[in-house]
Amino acid sequence: MTETTHAGRKAVKTSATAGSLTRWVQLALCAHILVALIGSVCEVLEYRLLVNYEQAVYPTLDAALLDDAANSARMDHLLLLRLALFVGSAVLMLCWIHRASFNLWQFRGQTLRFTPVGAVLGFLIPPVFFWRPLQVMKEIHAASHMPNAALSGKAALPVLLWWWSWLALLVLAVLCGVSVLGTDLHQQKTSSVLFIVFNLTLTCLAVLSLALVDGIDGAQARHGFRPASVAPPAGQPEARAPTTQDAPCRSGGNSWRWFDLDLTRKQAIGVLIILWWVFCLIGTQDDANPLPLDLAIANALFAFPVTFWSVQLIHAVRGDKDRLSAEIIVGIGVWGYVWRFYLLLVLATLICAVILAWTRLAPGEVGPSLTYFIASNLLILLMMSLLCWLLFSRNRKAQLYRLLSIRR
Repeated sequence: MTETTHAGRKAVKTSATAGSLTRWVQLALCAHILVALIGSVCEVLEYRLLVNYEQAVYPTLDAALLDDAANSARMDHLLLLRLALFVGSAVLMLCWIHRASFNLWQFRGQTLRFTPVGAVLGFLIPPVFFWRPLQVMKEIHAASHMPNAALSGKAALPVLLWWWSWLALLVLAVLCGVSVLGTDLHQQKTSSVLFIVFNLTLTCLAVLSLALVDGIDGAQARHGFRPASVAPPAGQPEARAPTTQDAPCRSGGNSWRWFDLDLTRKQAIGVLIILWWVFCLIGTQDDANPLPLDLAIANALFAFPVTFWSVQLIHAVRGDKDRLSAEIIVGIGVWGYVWRFYLLLVLATLICAVILAWTRLAPGEVGPSLTYFIASNLLILLMMSLLCWLLFSRNRKAQLYRLLSIRR
């Protein structure tokens, strides 16, 4: 349809849908701005309602209850709208980040620090989402606007402003979550003020995101960083991005050396153990349903075998390479193991919860015993192993024969 050039190569855009994702992201961000402004107005109305309660301006109790019911219905509808919009826009924005990073990988290959999957995971994994989004957006912004320049400089001002808004939004989200637990009028008024600031910060973040998306998409279009079929000049070999394709891509068939750990897997196990302990510590702070000491110790110790087994199993089943496309193959990094582990853990936990509920195996009235805890976690580990083979294996039949010793 439209021809562009990059480094002397002719690129023909294969589809008119190259910018459709960008348009959907822009629409979602505009909707976020609108809903955030509406939310600010609703919070102002709620704050005025609380002030009226405090000053006892209502002549009758029925009038106060009527206004309270109207406010509750308004905030409930707004919450449902926010949740639906948040999920949809988050998925669209992460898909756009993946596509923008992948477009750059077609031309710059290993000169980039983050793979498309690694760029997306930086927004999802705590506590990495405090600093990794800045690094990801800085790289995408710089590589899109200056294709042949080094990527080690400072972040551009729009990226810094966007990151500061992102950090402020994360902090305000935590403060708002804590403030809603207040019961008296003063605490509820403080909560309303925090939500007003949260909505205004969300508006700033959406505006800055809109500017970044528009700028990066336009820069990639100008420099030819779009999904395209590359047609080399006659008589010349087809050019491709720098890749690690020449390195062997092990699919896991000969990788069952369980105690042969490389540095990447050691780092992945270390990160997973730390995250496991953080979640254990959070669970012990629950005053309503505190975790007994013996279960807390067992849960902390269980981090070692489950993380070691899962990382080694992912390596054995999946291999040590990740294929981004037919031409781009990269090694699985630390966060590649981390996101696969948590995907397996969440799915296995949900399946095991359904199995335990169906079999009516309950932990008891006083809480789970140590035996029940160990048995349920072993069931989750078994289910994670099965899901790992089903989701990540490239050669299930050969690996099944190997496991059953049918074929030597």
